[in-house]
Amino acid sequence: MTTPDYLPRIFQANIDRLFQRVILPGLHALPVPTELCAEEASSMNDLLMKAEAQVDNYTASEGAKAYTLVLAGLFERQLRIWARSSSAPLREKASKEKFRSLVTDCARGFDVDLDTDALAGPWLKCFWWGTCSVTATGRQWLICANSHPSSGFTSSHAT
Repeated sequence: MTTPDYLPRIFQANIDRLFQRVILPGLHALPVPTELCAEEASSMNDLLMKAEAQVDNYTASEGAKAYTLVLAGLFERQLRIWARSSSAPLREKASKEKFRSLVTDCARGFDVDLDTDALAGPWLKCFWWGTCSVTATGRQWLICANSHPSSGFTSSHAT
């Protein structure tokens, strides 16, 4: 086997390490209130507690969005590195081609069957749904990436 053959495993291990060592601890360190209350505060202390819960919720949401974009960017960068390590036609496309086309071209170029376990369609939808709608909730992509056993993510803590 040559180095390009090992790149997917190396990349999978790198993303998993980042997820396990940085992202999960970071998400777990962010307090998320169990319930946000919109009622009028009965006292100054009550008002401050409700404000703190709102800020904690906002901070956790922004942190999750940032981690989502980090994972998506890292995956795309790794895919482009993998493509550049290949034959000339794919190497040339690596820096110019749109992500979705690059995924299918890499699969074709490296003989990867994206239809195995019907992973390609749901995975690509998950990737685009999570990264494109990251403004809705940053945890979407993390949950989606974590939900398929072939994703390389083994923890269930992203939910």
